[in-house]
This record gives sequence, structure tokens and C-alpha cells, in this order.
Amino acid sequence: MDEGREHTSWVYFEEEMFTSWHSFILKMESVDCFRANETSEIISFSRDDIQYLKHSCVDFVYFLNSYYEFSIGFYDYFTKKLPALPAIENYKFILENYPKLIQRASNSDIASIIGVSRETVSRVRAQLSSTL
Repeated sequence: MDEGREHTSWVYFEEEMFTSWHSFILKMESVDCFRANETSEIISFSRDDIQYLKHSCVDFVYFLNSYYEFSIGFYDYFTKKLPALPAIENYKFILENYPKLIQRASNSDIASIIGVSRETVSRVRAQLSSTL
């Protein structure tokens, strides 16, 4: 929640992972919450679980490092690049790189992710569909 309003930072789909990075790395309570819009199976790992796996399984360390690299790059881009772009460019970026998000997420969720109103997302969609 952001000042009493719900804020969607991203929408995850089947077989995708998510975490509260600040909570995990800084060992503090998370400010994140999640909502499942479909029947879901949630698997949770504690920090101790992760530490155990890191020390007992080399393949897990490789996986974890790859996931860290992807996540850092993703969040760095999203927090630096997208806020500087116009709504239509943000929408195009998501359309080109994350089409499943455009297909399955609500206009409200997409609007929250790119920092515009739901009405702006509707206008952008209409504008892009008229040019195709």
C-alpha cells in the first residue's frame, strides 16, 4: 500500500518466482504483500532454508546467482528507465518484452506498474491498436 492505496509493482505468472528483496537481504519485515488472482501453490523458503541450500548444493548457488543478476538488472532498469519515459513508451516496452503481462494483467495493474492512471493505459491501448 502506498499512502493507503494499493500499488502493483509487478504481476507474476505460473512458474515464476518472487521475493521481497529488501526484507531478505536486510533481514527486516517486508512492506510487500501479494494477492493470488488464480488458484496458486505458494512455496516459501526462509532465510535459513536458503543458507542451508547455498552451503549444501552447488547447483543452487549457480541458480541463486543467476536469479540475483536477473533481478538486479530488472529492478535497476525499471526504477531508473521507466519513470523517465512517456506512458506510451512504457507500455510498448512491456508489450514487446512482457506480452503475457499485457494479455493477462488488468489495466489497473499495468497502470500501477508504469505509474499512470488506468484511463491513460486505456488511451494508450486504443492509440496503439489504431496504428496497427
